[in-house]
Order: sequence, then structure tokens, then C-alpha cells
Amino acid sequence: MTAMAKRAPRSELHRKQRIKNLAVVAALLGMVVLIYLITIVRIGGA
Repeated sequence: MTAMAKRAPRSELHRKQRIKNLAVVAALLGMVVLIYLITIVRIGGA
């Protein structure tokens, strides 16, 4: 068996927390991409 198969099933609380964590990561990545694109546009327009 692999390490994943040996884990106990996650509770509902763990599942909800994981979804929240993924949402925060997605929001942070979105902000980074937005700032990067704005920077490229401003530098390119100069």
C-alpha cells in the first residue's frame, strides 16, 4: 500500500479547510498575475 492509502479518511472539517486554503492560494496567484500584467503594460507603454 502507498502512504496515501494508509491515511485515515478526512473529516468534513478537514475538507472544508482544504477548500478554503485552495481558494486563498488561487486568490494570491491571481493577484500576482494581475500585478505582473499591469507592470508589463506600464513598462511597455513607456
